[in-house]
Amino acid sequence: MTQPGPFSQPYRPTEPVLDREFPPMPAGLIPAPRGPHRAQPPTPPSAKRSPQSSPQPSTRSSTGSPAQRSPRPSAQPSLPPPAPAPRNRCGGLALTLGVGGLVFGLLPLTGFVACLCGALGIVLGAVGLARVRRGTADNRWAARVGTGLSAVALALGIWGVVVTLQAVTTQSALLVSFGGHRPAPTPSPSAQRAVPGRIGDGSYLVGTDIQPGVYHSAGPVSPAVPYCYWARQRDDSGEMSSLITHDNVGGPATVTVRSTDEVFSTSGCQPWMRVG
Repeated sequence: MTQPGPFSQPYRPTEPVLDREFPPMPAGLIPAPRGPHRAQPPTPPSAKRSPQSSPQPSTRSSTGSPAQRSPRPSAQPSLPPPAPAPRNRCGGLALTLGVGGLVFGLLPLTGFVACLCGALGIVLGAVGLARVRRGTADNRWAARVGTGLSAVALALGIWGVVVTLQAVTTQSALLVSFGGHRPAPTPSPSAQRAVPGRIGDGSYLVGTDIQPGVYHSAGPVSPAVPYCYWARQRDDSGEMSSLITHDNVGGPATVTVRSTDEVFSTSGCQPWMRVG
C-alpha cells in the first residue's frame, strides 16, 4: 500500500483571509507600512512629545538596579558683604577749590571769588580730614593739600579786596577833585576865618582871602586817601576852562600863587603854609 505524499491530496481552496475577523492589535504594535509614499499611522496621544522635550535618561542601570544619583554640592559658605566705597569727594573738592582760589587770588579784581573758593575749600577740607580719621575716606593727601591751598587763596582774596577798595576810593576822590565836578568857588566861612599865611581846605579869592606867594603842604591828610588836590583858577565859574593849573599830589607839594590868579582851591591836603 502506498503512503500518501504531500501532493497526493487534492487542492482545496481555503477561506479568504480578508473575510476573517482578527482581534484589534494593541497601540504601538501596528507595523509600519512598507514602500514609499504611504501614510504614517497615527501616533497615540500618550506617545506624543513636545519638540523641546528631550528623552529622559534611564534611571536604571544596565543590570536593572536603580542608577546612582550624583550627590548634590554642599552649600557654599556665605561671603562677607563688600566694603563700601571710600567717600573722597570732600577732599577732592577742597583741592579743586584751593587751586582755583589761587588763580583768582592773583588778580585783585577777582579777590572776592578767591575769598569764596578759599572759605569753601577750608570747610570741605576739614570734612575730608574728619572722614579720613573715621576710616570712611582714604585721600588724606588731597584733603590736607586742599585745605592748605584754600587758606592761601583766602588770604590772597582778602588782599585783593582791600586793594580794589583802595583803588576805587582813590579814583572817586580824583573824579571829585576835577573842576568839572566841583561847585563854583566862593569864599567859605573857613576862608574868611583863615589864619594869615595858612590855607586849609576850601576855595580862596587871591588878594582878598589869601595873598600871592609861595605855599607849601606836607601832603594828604588821611592815609586812606593817598592823594590831595589843589588848583589855580582864573575865575570862579567852576568850568574846566577856568583852570590855570592843577594837580593831585601824594606827598609834600609847593605851589606858587600869583597875583594874576583869581581863585586858589585845595581839598584833602594838610594846611598850606606860606614860605615865600
